[in-house]
Amino acid sequence: MKFGIILPNFTDDPAEAVREARKAEEVGLDGVFSYDHLFPMRQPERPSLSAFPLLGAVAQATTRVKVGTLVARIGVLPDAELVAEMKGLEEVAPGRVIAGLGIGDHLSRPESEAYGLPLFPIDDRYASLSWCAEHLKQAGIEVWLGGASERMREMAAEREMTLNVWLADPGGPGFTVDGVRSVAGGPGFTVDGVRSVAGDPGEKVAPVEPRVSALAAPGQPRSSRESLSDSALSLAGVLPNEEGELVEVIGECARHGYVSWVVAGRPVDIGLLGKVVRDFGG
Repeated sequence: MKFGIILPNFTDDPAEAVREARKAEEVGLDGVFSYDHLFPMRQPERPSLSAFPLLGAVAQATTRVKVGTLVARIGVLPDAELVAEMKGLEEVAPGRVIAGLGIGDHLSRPESEAYGLPLFPIDDRYASLSWCAEHLKQAGIEVWLGGASERMREMAAEREMTLNVWLADPGGPGFTVDGVRSVAGGPGFTVDGVRSVAGDPGEKVAPVEPRVSALAAPGQPRSSRESLSDSALSLAGVLPNEEGELVEVIGECARHGYVSWVVAGRPVDIGLLGKVVRDFGG
């Protein structure tokens, strides 16, 4: 299991993100990630650094950590340009790029409307996602698909790509033991702490089948927990800031052997996370 952080990009100064990336590398974390928002959700007055220039600067300032988007949203850039941006980042940081991709949801709609970006139908966005994901995979770039819908889960399983799920709990930590269990070990996505990033009308975001069914290895029975890929699921969200609780939720993530990444949202105590990961043997 690997560990990463979300960098601060809701600012007009990239220096803080570069400092945090260096610190993450120094304490032994495995990756640093950037949002791909035009402004923070529900805060259009605030600035936001563009993901690809920021990650390029971070890649130059580090030597080991993975750098990635969490997630690059289909429709913000033309599909071919999005793929080209990822390939350009790969030139700067060979073998270190994670292309987190998503299709957006109702929470990101105000950004598109504010900047006059087209709001494509959901089937078109999935088609674009499929095209981008396949081209990036062919280029040797690791791809994560962001979302909790049944359709996204099936796409990740069929294409043998990591599924990324964001754990959201307004007013508190995104990561709780119960929240992790609901995603990695229980039926559906029914716990209040789990939010889909594919929340368009008509999207089925709380499937009745067990969570493991969509993560079965291709060609294997989907009801079998033994068929799960060991790199099937990455979880992101705000981690507890108390050491005991942090150890508990990381232990719960590790208990499900197919959780391959834990990415800490903001705010994050990088030093504490690094200590716990080292003590945990990560």
